[in-house]
Amino acid sequence: MECAAKGRGSRCVGPPVRRCARCEAVAYCSLSHQISHWSDHKEECERLEQQMKCVGTLNDFPFTFSQEDALQICESQETRCSFLARRNLHLLGMWLSECCCGSSSFSSNYPRLIDCWNLSNSLCPCGDPVSPLSRQLSSWKDYYEWRCLPLDSPVALLLHWPLTIYRASQLISWKQSAESSNEINIHYLGPEKELFQLLVFAELLALFPHSKVHIVLVGPAVPQYRDGERINLLSYAHCDDGDCKCKMSNENFRLDASNCRSSVVTLWLLKGFYHDRFRDIVKDSYPHLIVAPNAGIAAYPSWRATIELIKGLNVPAVFSDLCEEAAHLAACCLSSVVGRALTLPIQLNPFRQPLVVEDSALYLPCYSNCFLFGRGIVVAELDMAMSMKGQGLGFGLNLGAGLKVPFRVRDVLPVLPRQISWPVLNNIHSAVDLLPSFVGSIAPNNGSTQWEGACFKSNNAWLELTDGDDKGLAGGVLYLTTSMAHSWTCMDLYVFATPYRVTWDYYFTAREHKLQIDSWEEPAELEYVKQHGVSVFLMPSGMLGTFLSLVDVLPLFSDSGWGQHSNIAFLEKHMGATFEKRPQPWQVMINPEDVHSGDFLAVSKIRGRWGGFETLEKWVTGAFAGHTAVCLKDELGNLWVGESGHENEKGEEIIVVIPWREWWELARKDNSNPHIALLPLHPDLRTKFNSTAAWEYARSMTGKPYGYHNMIFSWIDTIDDNYPPPLDAHLVVSVMSMWTRIQPAYAANMWNEALNKRLGTEGLDLHEILVETENRGIAFDQLLTIPEQDEWVYSDGKSTTCVAFILEMYKEAGIFNPLSSSIQVTEFTIRDAYMLKIFEDNATRLPNWCNTEDGLLPFCQILGEYRLELPHYNTIELYANMNENCPSLPPTYERPLQC
Repeated sequence: MECAAKGRGSRCVGPPVRRCARCEAVAYCSLSHQISHWSDHKEECERLEQQMKCVGTLNDFPFTFSQEDALQICESQETRCSFLARRNLHLLGMWLSECCCGSSSFSSNYPRLIDCWNLSNSLCPCGDPVSPLSRQLSSWKDYYEWRCLPLDSPVALLLHWPLTIYRASQLISWKQSAESSNEINIHYLGPEKELFQLLVFAELLALFPHSKVHIVLVGPAVPQYRDGERINLLSYAHCDDGDCKCKMSNENFRLDASNCRSSVVTLWLLKGFYHDRFRDIVKDSYPHLIVAPNAGIAAYPSWRATIELIKGLNVPAVFSDLCEEAAHLAACCLSSVVGRALTLPIQLNPFRQPLVVEDSALYLPCYSNCFLFGRGIVVAELDMAMSMKGQGLGFGLNLGAGLKVPFRVRDVLPVLPRQISWPVLNNIHSAVDLLPSFVGSIAPNNGSTQWEGACFKSNNAWLELTDGDDKGLAGGVLYLTTSMAHSWTCMDLYVFATPYRVTWDYYFTAREHKLQIDSWEEPAELEYVKQHGVSVFLMPSGMLGTFLSLVDVLPLFSDSGWGQHSNIAFLEKHMGATFEKRPQPWQVMINPEDVHSGDFLAVSKIRGRWGGFETLEKWVTGAFAGHTAVCLKDELGNLWVGESGHENEKGEEIIVVIPWREWWELARKDNSNPHIALLPLHPDLRTKFNSTAAWEYARSMTGKPYGYHNMIFSWIDTIDDNYPPPLDAHLVVSVMSMWTRIQPAYAANMWNEALNKRLGTEGLDLHEILVETENRGIAFDQLLTIPEQDEWVYSDGKSTTCVAFILEMYKEAGIFNPLSSSIQVTEFTIRDAYMLKIFEDNATRLPNWCNTEDGLLPFCQILGEYRLELPHYNTIELYANMNENCPSLPPTYERPLQC
């Protein structure tokens, strides 16, 4: 331990005995040094304070030796040397590098591979496990039980290296090529003491059975005389017992790569930095996983070039560090270089080394491989992949022979930003050519489907169903083989869709690819796939950036705590929502006598399918609610709820008027976790509300379908100021095109009729609509901005969304007089509706049961664990042609006056 202000000018006057009273993580030699260091320390003090609160968790191991020894080493009452000496392991074999005095003993004469644990058979894993691994290991206790080891065995001090690799594999998904060939390629960055403990990596034989694990250990600490050395690990390190069957093996390892065994761990040692040796490495193998143990990213400037390289690879990378503070600083460095937040957040490694590191700069306990962080397979820049394929285009690595096929500008569109690639596509294609190309439906019993792609001339796909899960639902694997690329630089981008899911992938190499579907969403999807298959669309390659930017949308639709957390995180990130917890109770028993006809119900769902859809609707419109309903009272004073978008027993979304109690019970049982607020009408408008006219309108609409026809047109008012990046009109028309192919009736209902209305045509499908717009010289994005007209009647009647249904009722009831004739309610979003200055503005007139817990809201929240936000609630006066040309760009969703 040394003074935290050491090297800041004046010399230290003694040992660091003066600890920071707040965080207790750093210490100083004197008060003057503590004062001089405060300008630096104040930013980290609170963070360190929180980290110190987790010391108990850090020191929590199942071993009989760990906590007491960690504490004694931290307080300098014991050393690693004495710990090892008490177990007769000091300066022995692989244990030599586990203490300071041992680390200084290495020389070129030291054995290249130490093959003994120096422990008895009962204390070490010297042979195959008694039983194969049947479940994922999540702790040292799990591992020791599986390997039948007693908790006083110290082998975890060495096995944390391979177990950290195992943990990294749990946190990310292996690439499909690893699964198909049973080969796992790992690039292991910055090895140091592991170089003298290499046989511990043989434990990967047990952790990844029936696999060929290839590990490239590359770093400046590799001795020059070992540069390029290859080692095959065929079995485990021996124990000390002379009669143990582990001695029956004549050969534990080979110092070459020739071996026919199906299960093997191969090590390849390379001296130098990863970014300097990368060209040599990828001649042999492309990684499925990059691991950098105890990386110290913030401490070594040489990491920057390596991170820049990793940034360009579509490969998951997992880093570790000694303590949470080091991991935090490293994560900041990574984010600044990569330009985005980590997709694998900082987390405690359950397989960290269970003996504290000596001479830490902090009182915070440090353990080897203590915290993990990094990224999964995220945005791939692809320039590195291109560089590996050829030369002559300025991509930098100059590998192999020159290109023997032509270069075309559209081939490099995938690596260009969307703002560049789309204008290029627009200039070299017509509007129709920008549509996704439907290549076929891949069904399980229809054999294979062949087609010619934009990049690969020959493509072949087939679908196989897999065994059912615990719900009885099967999964599936879609195999897609690509070959005969016309250029080294091209790629094909595909979307795979059913009415229940949409996913995508892009293919850069000619080989067999796999799309794994673990389980179908519900029995109906399985039946659909059996009958109709999975629809496959070839996309314009400039769409890649758009799809990559939408990666964080995918978890929103999960009906789980993870899905709810994803929705909350998405809205916090993209809209600035706060999700402040409310005090209990989260449900309010309303008094129906205090509720009146015309009172507005705002609903926000944050979980499952509807939660995901509402989250996206909120994002594009700026609304902090995703659904609405309206209260009505009959002549007898009974309370009812009118709603467009109520799901009936057939699964259809229709308009209903149902008793309040029935609606409330459905809301309380809704697993999408709805949050509901009652927005009472202003008393002056309540007196104007013509209840008879409202009921007549409601009854005339009852049973009619939800207003899918004009749902998206209330959102889109402008050419480009309603699309949150990366959305744009191109993506909208792409989604329209795909859904037209998958569910033609749904597509006609959702947009075809509405687009025909805007053109004054009838019966044109989407392709014909695009041709017509081009013939007329109208851009498709302009067509989308033409305002909806309330008098338009569709094939199934007038089309009203949930909010249009309420606002049309307000028009009928006289709330919008004298401006009713100049208001198109189908142009209103939910945000537009709750911003109208028509609601109660005097909190003292709200019912007694309303917001009794805190009184912070100007309306009545009656359900939900989080406080419902409605920014700009009750602020905008009604005006003619309202909301017909309003932008809606996050995160502020600024709205000009009179738009």
